Order: sequence, then C-alpha cells, then structure tokens
Amino acid sequence: MKIIVSGASGLIGQPLVASLRKHGHEVMQLVRRTPRANESQWNPSAGQLDVAVLEGCDAVIHLSGAGIGDRRWTAKYKQELLDSRTKSTSLLATTIAKCNKSQVCSCLAQQLASTAHVATNK
Repeated sequence: MKIIVSGASGLIGQPLVASLRKHGHEVMQLVRRTPRANESQWNPSAGQLDVAVLEGCDAVIHLSGAGIGDRRWTAKYKQELLDSRTKSTSLLATTIAKCNKSQVCSCLAQQLASTAHVATNK
C-alpha cells in the first residue's frame, strides 16, 4: 500500500513508519522542512499541499500537530494546539477531496479526537 504520514517524526510517527516499511508498504512522509527521500513538503499554516502527493495513495495517517507535553498549556498555547490540528486536518481533507482516486482511506480520527479535547478544555 502507498501510505502518506504526517507527523512521522513524532513519538508515534517514527515507530509507525518503521513498522509500515518493515511490512512492505511504501511510505511518503509529509514534512514542513526541506524534504529528503520519501518525503514531501507541506505547509498547513499557509494551506500548501500538492494534490499530486496524495494521488494514488491508499491511506493517509495524520499525526501532526503542536506537541502536547513539551510546554505549559497557556490560553495562547491551547489556541496553537487547536489551530495546528484543525488547519492541518482541513488541508488534508480538502486535498484528499481533490484527488482523482475514488477511494482514499483517511485516518483522521486521532486528530479529530485531539481537537475535540482541546476545544472543550479551553
């Protein structure tokens, strides 16, 4: 399967990508920095993601967002947590909708659950 992973450098993303590759899947990582092999650049804050990156993929696993354990949850940081998840999720969803492939399995549930938790605990 061709699988796109955002947040691939994080606590969950790193072992997930390693496991997916170990089991023979083709993994493309979405990164905000200059991309290397098997990576593609995106910018959720600016709404930038090339639809060609998602064309032909079988699954999208979305794990990116501001870290939840690395700083104090001030009102400003709670907003950053929320924005980092909602903007990236929205960008992925709208880009997936533009794909020519009729079915793309999108695993956005983790982000939606995180977003709901942050939104209700402002």
